[in-house]
Amino acid sequence: KQWYQRRVRGPALIFLRNLGFVGRSAIDSQTAVLLVYNAEFSLTAKIEYLMSLGFRHCEVKEMVVRSPGILTLSVENNLAPKAEYFLVEMKGDLEELKKFPQYFSFSLERKIKPRHRMLVSYGLKLPLWKMLKPSDGKFTAILVE
Repeated sequence: KQWYQRRVRGPALIFLRNLGFVGRSAIDSQTAVLLVYNAEFSLTAKIEYLMSLGFRHCEVKEMVVRSPGILTLSVENNLAPKAEYFLVEMKGDLEELKKFPQYFSFSLERKIKPRHRMLVSYGLKLPLWKMLKPSDGKFTAILVE
């Protein structure tokens, strides 16, 4: 078993602290929802999935501390389809996901796919953050420029 699989026998709080939710990144009112998850099954599955994409454990730790919502998402219904779309359709690389893990929190059908298709139709490529963070109006303005 991986080191984190051996350590998750205790409560979710211990697991999350071991991931890096300490100090400035400690569990707060925004991330307290993570405490209700089963560390051994639910949280570990998400960590393992991200590592299966090719991220190192230390990179996954950084990603989930920067974007804790990743740990609330379903691997099957959310993480996997978005990762596949990014890696296959968008021909993205892991470095970009590492820099912008918030990608996983955006809607695949309502935001990621439509904006990616629009960029392709204009022959453009933008960093993930620039593609997804702006409002619809600002994104359209970027395309027109």
